[in-house]
Amino acid sequence: MSTVKSALAQKSDALIHVRSGDMVVEALRQMRENRVRSVLVIDDDVLVGIVTQGDCAIKVLLPGLDAKQTPVGQVMTGNPVTVKPDDRLEGCMAMMAARGFRHLPVLDAGKVVG
Repeated sequence: MSTVKSALAQKSDALIHVRSGDMVVEALRQMRENRVRSVLVIDDDVLVGIVTQGDCAIKVLLPGLDAKQTPVGQVMTGNPVTVKPDDRLEGCMAMMAARGFRHLPVLDAGKVVG
């Protein structure tokens, strides 16, 4: 059975992220440029949240907010559930299915690694 570490080894080392004070438009720009559907929210090297395309659509677009004036911190999911590099992919996928997650940040000794 594979681990999170083995899955990360097949991906780019680039860590795509924004700060909670950045505007939502920047998070969307990062998603578009990197062809991903979510970005991590990291302040001072600490994971504080995750923001997805769905968050942007449901929490910004539908209520009529301006993505250029809405901070990521207002729409992100704070304190996201995380996994560790040695966790088994099967367990991660089961948790994602059971809890309705599509993205799981990976922390190694408290540091974001994927």
